[in-house]
Amino acid sequence: MPSKGRSTYVNRAVKSVLEQTFPDFELLILDNSSQPEKNKILEMSKLDSRIRFVDRGNSGVTEARRLGAVLARGKLFALLDSDDYWGRERLEKHVGVWSRNSIGLSWDRWAEVHHHRSSEFPQPFSEGLIQPPKVAVRLYRWNFIHASAGIVSTRFARELGFPTLDIMSSDWSLFMRAAEYYRSYFIGETLSFKEQDSPERVSDVEPREFFQRETNTVRRWALLNRPGIYGGEFLKKKMGRVLRRIRPKPLTIHEPSVMETLSKIHGRIFLDVGANRGQFSIPLSRNFDRVIAVEPNPSLMIRGKNIEILRCALSDSFGETYLYIDQHPVNPNWSLDTIMDSFRYRPGHDPGISEELRGKKGIRVATRTLDSIVSDLGRVDLVKIDVEGAEFLTLRGALESLSSRKILNLVVEVHDRERKVEMETLVSQYGYGFRWLDPDHIFAYAEPTLYRRYGSHSL
Repeated sequence: MPSKGRSTYVNRAVKSVLEQTFPDFELLILDNSSQPEKNKILEMSKLDSRIRFVDRGNSGVTEARRLGAVLARGKLFALLDSDDYWGRERLEKHVGVWSRNSIGLSWDRWAEVHHHRSSEFPQPFSEGLIQPPKVAVRLYRWNFIHASAGIVSTRFARELGFPTLDIMSSDWSLFMRAAEYYRSYFIGETLSFKEQDSPERVSDVEPREFFQRETNTVRRWALLNRPGIYGGEFLKKKMGRVLRRIRPKPLTIHEPSVMETLSKIHGRIFLDVGANRGQFSIPLSRNFDRVIAVEPNPSLMIRGKNIEILRCALSDSFGETYLYIDQHPVNPNWSLDTIMDSFRYRPGHDPGISEELRGKKGIRVATRTLDSIVSDLGRVDLVKIDVEGAEFLTLRGALESLSSRKILNLVVEVHDRERKVEMETLVSQYGYGFRWLDPDHIFAYAEPTLYRRYGSHSL
């Protein structure tokens, strides 16, 4: 564990190691703190005989990790960033995997922690053994293994794991190299936690150009030294750039920050509430066996071989209501399409807009509850709600589905930015984790145990 100040976070990281259910470890703290932080961390190292404190002087993170590999006495080598922490069973789970399999890399599902709420990072593999060099090739595309989530053999880390010292992303190249040579094992349980709120995080203080240089350095080294493994991916990327130049400009992606997250979710059923013209139903239909598009406006059609249209509006009760289809206040080419006769429209993406909207032109439509739809389906992998101000009314008709966790993933567009805390309270009181995808859209997700139980490919 390289450390540099932030003794409060170091203390939490150390405690997470000392509380491991697997006791046969040593913790190397390689410190580069100024006084008096160094003294605090030195005192922590005296808490347990299994901790060794090393003053690394002014050497960088990668040099510290390489020194740790040289000094390490254990057979397995794990990195731990000083502002991260582990679940209690992490080492025990990994040691069990290594004892049962001939592998050179293991990593666990990890989560980002923001304001004490965790959000699992998407992984491209299912739990289990993966033959080389599949993980290495995928890592060449993007780094999905956080430093504190991976484990390699100490011998490999010492001899081959840190080929270049002029980068901070040495964990990326370490895991990529191990996956070139050996089989890998992915543990699907969330055992590592990356802190997002700690001060002086590299991602907060370094410009985007820094990370682009890091990425280029890692990929260039990998390509030059193992062209047989990475040459195909390199050519794909090159050809992709060429094709993008000669192809017609693609259509604009609807709400890209939302689509980026939802496109990573796969499953059996996607329920698109307020489907409109199918901006989400159509592109996401390839990810699900069934797409049920709830759209009460009969003039809007959505085509797709696995897309079903449900002609009703969602509310907190069964009956009939007016669907107001007045001109949209922001986009004159769209209609409002809401069952609210009036609501406050204050979108987060444009704080300058704030007006009370009142419906005038409308048609009568049937209403039903989200609970009634979900109960017929059994379980829904993803629900998207965009109902122009009626989102809280729709969720009041979904309390049974939320309390019984029949909805695994939920994204809601909130049309009044001053009700964001109310929305956070609503989803969290039913045990859902959440994060904001952009100023208007909250993404809520069920507990990690639920993902494992159903084998979902969700985030």
